[in-house]
Amino acid sequence: MATDRSGIHLWIVGGGVAGMAAAAFAIRDGQVPSANIHIVEELGLSGGSMDGARSPAVADAFVTRGGRMFEEKAYQTTWDLFPRSA
Repeated sequence: MATDRSGIHLWIVGGGVAGMAAAAFAIRDGQVPSANIHIVEELGLSGGSMDGARSPAVADAFVTRGGRMFEEKAYQTTWDLFPRSA
């Protein structure tokens, strides 16, 4: 039996990787309409500590604040956000 989720609104505080993942899981697993997800971010740039900016030293490269390592063990749930393409 399908449930009407059109009246659900999700407010997420923080536009970092956790907030973005919460939104993605709510859309994919919770069937919450994307238009009903509202992310509130204090800074002018989303991404939290994973925000990116163009590298001042290397053309067509980006750097993240804090030098985060995007490795398998620490970000296991992030890898599960979307299926791998064949």
